[in-house]
Amino acid sequence: MTKFGEKGIVNLGKAVPLVGGIIGGAVDGIGTNTIGKTAKKVFA
Repeated sequence: MTKFGEKGIVNLGKAVPLVGGIIGGAVDGIGTNTIGKTAKKVFA
């Protein structure tokens, strides 16, 4: 039980930055897309 708990915590610790990176990338992509569309309307 102890070994499983330790491995679970280690795996969770590795997964959190990965999930955070994916979420952060998605938010950045959506924001950049919105800014790009607005810029096209304003400057075109």
